[in-house]
Amino acid sequence: MTYGVAQFQAAAKAQLSELGQVRARLTELKRAHGERREELARRLNAAKDELTASLLPAFTPEALAGAARLVGFPGLLQKGFPAQAEAERGRLSARIAGIEAEPAYRDRRLLRDPLVGTLTRALKELEEFRKPFADVVERFRHPRLSRLLEVGYGTPRYAVPFWRTSYYADWKAGDEILERFPGKDAFEEILPGYLEAAGMLETYDPRIASLRAEILAGQRLEEELGAQRQALESLEPRYLGLARIALAQHLEDVPLDSLAGALAGRPDLAVLVRKWSGLHHQLRYLDAIADGQIEPAFRRVDDDVRKLQKDLVKYSRPKNSGTTFAPDAFQRRFDRTRNEKLRKRVDRIGGAHERVYAFESYDRGSFASDFLWWDLMTDGRIDGNFIPEVRSYYEAHPDAAARTGTGLDPDDLAAASAAVSTRPAGRDGLLDAS
Repeated sequence: MTYGVAQFQAAAKAQLSELGQVRARLTELKRAHGERREELARRLNAAKDELTASLLPAFTPEALAGAARLVGFPGLLQKGFPAQAEAERGRLSARIAGIEAEPAYRDRRLLRDPLVGTLTRALKELEEFRKPFADVVERFRHPRLSRLLEVGYGTPRYAVPFWRTSYYADWKAGDEILERFPGKDAFEEILPGYLEAAGMLETYDPRIASLRAEILAGQRLEEELGAQRQALESLEPRYLGLARIALAQHLEDVPLDSLAGALAGRPDLAVLVRKWSGLHHQLRYLDAIADGQIEPAFRRVDDDVRKLQKDLVKYSRPKNSGTTFAPDAFQRRFDRTRNEKLRKRVDRIGGAHERVYAFESYDRGSFASDFLWWDLMTDGRIDGNFIPEVRSYYEAHPDAAARTGTGLDPDDLAAASAAVSTRPAGRDGLLDAS
């Protein structure tokens, strides 16, 4: 018995519907990952700030030395933050003193007071004197004005003969300007007023521009002084922040067990370190699930959907209407059990993502060298070998690997991988639970 095109189309549409449901679930997981990641990132930053503030509460030599000793970070002192701060303090203080001594700042009220400042009053007077002349010049504004002035229109030297087209263009432009001066009958009556006004603007404008530049320079000097004073006031908080950033970077690079001895007498700090470390791993694990599980599955489902859609179009053409399909190939192509496995597998991915995201028992973290956050967050029931950190840990601790989830059955993975992952079959496949 063979299968025909109608049966192929029916099976393909059914499979498309099933894959559409899986794709919707994966799309939701991608959306949830974005939201969860943002929240965990905020919590991680808050935990980092709380931890570094507790390690280094003040920007003093004693506090810096204590923090460096506590976390085994002599490089904190070698960075020379106090010396850098003092050097900047000297530069800022010198510049502040220099600005305060400049006449443009020292005499700022005398020069730039809005009511009585000599510069502002002079500028206001010149602008008032300029205004009537500027009004005349504005009324003369016309695209052909420069041409009229060049040929002497309205003066005895205008010599353009009346038979030229430019004569009538000049005449038209002159009349359009003249209309802006009620009571005047000829262009020559208004031209002297324009020439005088333009000449006055040539006198006023450079002086006005100079006054404005002088006022602006003084204002910028005041703004710079404000910025320099603010920088001086924030000097210690800024360098304290830099020192705390250096501490956080150091903590990211050292194994947790190296802090066990130092924090034995500081239970308050030990709690903060566990929380910070747990959140740090939690965020990494979520990203690993998204990048190594959700995204590959999503891409593969998309590929399968495109292939099915392409085949539906192909076998809807009249020339392919008589195509038949062998039973074995047809059954393999539309194996319902494979889609069921795919749905279950995606559900396990979502469950693992939710489990890691919801974890909050940071106080159960440990400074022991054989401690793994993944096992604590998942109760050791989810295979995490797709995460390099987890895989390396299990390779170094085979006893711990034996106690965790058993991973995927190789036959099960081989059957499902074509629809959900490009990874080879084996323990590095999609998440599974024991």
